[in-house]
Amino acid sequence: MHGYLLQMLLKPIPYHLYFCDPKASSIALLGERVSPETTADDFEGIVALLETFVSQMQKRQRKMKRYLSKKIDGDYRDFGLSPHILLFDEFADFSLLLQSKDKKIRDHVNGLISSIVLKGRQSGFFLWIVMQQAGSNNIPTFIRDNLPWKVVLGNAEDQTYVTAFGAGVDIPLRKMEAGDGVFTYPAAANKPRLCEFPTLAFDVLNALEVEGHAESGRSPTEYYGSEE
Repeated sequence: MHGYLLQMLLKPIPYHLYFCDPKASSIALLGERVSPETTADDFEGIVALLETFVSQMQKRQRKMKRYLSKKIDGDYRDFGLSPHILLFDEFADFSLLLQSKDKKIRDHVNGLISSIVLKGRQSGFFLWIVMQQAGSNNIPTFIRDNLPWKVVLGNAEDQTYVTAFGAGVDIPLRKMEAGDGVFTYPAAANKPRLCEFPTLAFDVLNALEVEGHAESGRSPTEYYGSEE
């Protein structure tokens, strides 16, 4: 996640980043450095951020409707629009909190998340969910099954692979080192394939400080968090 975050900050088109981290750990800390206005680490703040994200998505969809009249099968990239990405770390911890709330709140939150997963791709709104276990107690099956890109890192238990990729799939045999895993993605890997992610040999917080100062005096929030 840290490596992906740095890549997104270096893109020539600014990415609009949102950070949810109910354990107030590393993602929350990085979010405070990059875009404190779109970072949340408590239940109420996370729900409010989801509502903001969906509101921005709906605003983009109205704009996309006009653009699609010129290219009906296009997406946000065809029209020079920048992506909005919500990084949701420790999702299982949030799910436990959500289960303790009344049904009206649970339905509202699950509706927000479902809306992003089902409707966000064409307009450039993406949800990245990071968690230790992806069982139905931690994430609704309907939401999990509609996430197109799935990655399991490290040497996981068989049940973890089943919940991520489905029953009866063959997992490539390999002793996983740091950053190693398997993934699926439509068209590129319908069956689990090996993947590798770099591990960072430097302090990511220092890298963010350097990147922030390099933007001609603009704060990371001003550059990365504002709407186009």
